[in-house]
Amino acid sequence: MTAAGFVDTLLSGIQEWVFETVRENLFALAPAGYAFFRSMGRTVESGNTGLLFSLGRATTVVEPGFRFLIPFFQKLEVVPTRARTLDLAEQRLTNFEGLVYEVDVNLVYRIVDVRKALVEVDDLERAMRELSGISVMEVLWSRSRTALSKVEGLDGELERALAGRLEAWGVVIEQVGFTSIRASRVTLRLVQLGDTVRERRRGLASLVENGLALRLGLPLVSGGILPRRRALRAIDREIRARARVRRRARIVRVPAVPTSPTPRASQKQDRIRRKAQQRGAKKALRRV
Repeated sequence: MTAAGFVDTLLSGIQEWVFETVRENLFALAPAGYAFFRSMGRTVESGNTGLLFSLGRATTVVEPGFRFLIPFFQKLEVVPTRARTLDLAEQRLTNFEGLVYEVDVNLVYRIVDVRKALVEVDDLERAMRELSGISVMEVLWSRSRTALSKVEGLDGELERALAGRLEAWGVVIEQVGFTSIRASRVTLRLVQLGDTVRERRRGLASLVENGLALRLGLPLVSGGILPRRRALRAIDREIRARARVRRRARIVRVPAVPTSPTPRASQKQDRIRRKAQQRGAKKALRRV
């Protein structure tokens, strides 16, 4: 047998063996064949952009379409480059006043540099969530309770803070905003108590200025927490009652005293005046 005949016999034997093996194990080899042919190329859909890695190194940016690959040597990573929405989880933040707020933030972004998005950061979406939380904390920390009620300025400040940081990852901010900023239950309770204390302080100062003794004004403004309108009405009633007491005290007849009264007469006169004032104050408090 010549060499050419030997080669022909060998090739025909290998061909028959391959066909026989494939025919007997068709269902077992089908997934492996599909995976092999699948690794030879990949399709990039519209709205996405791919980055080709050859032997582990980023080489070419791939536009939408089909791309042939060398199996085991090349890999194609695809990321969406259209605008996407990222809803951040609810955060509990504290400002410089020690008040706790629950904040919800919505972010619309777009990837403009695929190479940076895939190479400069491991998990882009997770990194954006963590970075957004830090930026929100920095924006709200220096804001007072009154400033937090104006969301318009906060949205612009947060967008500027995020734009500079996400640019290094090839991301552009389309829109960002606070969907809600609400005080926690404990903070709301503290704010209400603070408003009540300030209102009662003003009411007590008004009573004292109108001539009511401090020991009589304290029971009026202290005690259980009253609504603001009810407290104001009680203060007005007390002021009017105190004015009536003063008018009645003026008409109380006091015995005439000599030009140089004796100590005993002066003491009696003082007792009469104090009793008149006490009777008038008690009647005013009973009316309230």
